[in-house]
Amino acid sequence: MARNNFKQHLLSFLKTEGVTAFNNKFSAATLASKNFDVQTIVDVGVFQGTPQIYAAFPDSEIILIDPMPGAAKRVGESLLPRTVHVYECGVGNRPEIAQFDIHAAGGKSSLLKRSERFPSTIKETVEVEVRTLDDILRNHTNQSPFGIKIDVEGYELSCLQGARQSISCSSFALIETSIKQRFTDGYRFSDIVRIMSDYEFELLDVLNATGAEPTFFDCLFVPKDSPRLI
Repeated sequence: MARNNFKQHLLSFLKTEGVTAFNNKFSAATLASKNFDVQTIVDVGVFQGTPQIYAAFPDSEIILIDPMPGAAKRVGESLLPRTVHVYECGVGNRPEIAQFDIHAAGGKSSLLKRSERFPSTIKETVEVEVRTLDDILRNHTNQSPFGIKIDVEGYELSCLQGARQSISCSSFALIETSIKQRFTDGYRFSDIVRIMSDYEFELLDVLNATGAEPTFFDCLFVPKDSPRLI
């Protein structure tokens, strides 16, 4: 009881100082509490993995997709003995061979060039295969409904343009969505909202906390007829 009283006093004090505190929503507990019906987690843009999502759905199979050499394989090996499928490729709106910039800060590696306002050091550039998400998941339709996470450093709109069928088979889509123009010829936030609306999905929540003007949001979308939107 004393701990709860202290917490309430602290929250009240912070509020008077113009600060609002809340629980971390990008967590396994929060995602699990939403009781999504998910048979397979699809992690597009793996890098070092998304353990919160894997833990939230412990009985699901996992599909890992990333063009970074060895990244998806390393994460997949760490998840054994769960059933894991690994695809070492990029995801876009059409099949092609593209240039992939590997940055010193590995999580900033991208198929796009960063804008001058958001620079990052490129270690090397490699050629990678790019496929559509619909093509990749075509062999996994019996493992739906999916829970899809997309974090591809500015390439989210292109990824979604090749993912109509995949999204339609999903219980949710968690998308890192740019707010600022972090990439040359990048999309606008409204472009993501528009294409998800076209796919009959609506924004349910924003999971990342930020005190300053955000450069991106982790946006959680669900089907427009979801009871969670009522």
